[in-house]
Amino acid sequence: MAVKKAPKAQTGDKIGAVETYNILQRRQINEDRIVVERTNMFLLATAFLFVAFVILLDPEWEGRIFTVLRFVLPLLGILLTFLLYLFNRNAIKALAFWHDAQCDLERNAPEFVYMRENRLGPHLERFEFKKDNKDEETSEHKKRPSGTRPIYKYYLPLTFLALWLVALVLVIVS
Repeated sequence: MAVKKAPKAQTGDKIGAVETYNILQRRQINEDRIVVERTNMFLLATAFLFVAFVILLDPEWEGRIFTVLRFVLPLLGILLTFLLYLFNRNAIKALAFWHDAQCDLERNAPEFVYMRENRLGPHLERFEFKKDNKDEETSEHKKRPSGTRPIYKYYLPLTFLALWLVALVLVIVS
């Protein structure tokens, strides 16, 4: 029976920059997948809640239980929106952490010299280098959000929060 050799990461040996980079990339992909799955589940749940809310607006649905449901559904929608914001905020923080770690490797590891010289790194494209010193980044990097993160963190939750607040006001006014 042949004994399988353990990967370097499990034997306590140091792993190289490229392997570390690949691990960070997998973690970043995983966090991105989590954000997308949470957002998809949120959109599905919100769609069902909103359809139920619109159906309950019909005057033929009378009674105390339907009146309570008309009030509860927007509150539940607001709660789901708040939860989406919290969960996506944490996942986006993790994404930014893994992204920054990859960027640090691209900037400092000797294995990535070719990428730095030719500006091929997917994480180097965010940086504006000063002409006199390639190793210093300008403050513009810190100000600009990357990718679609603001959509998942702010715009989507704010849009649905506004939708549910209008629905709640509609219930209170009627």
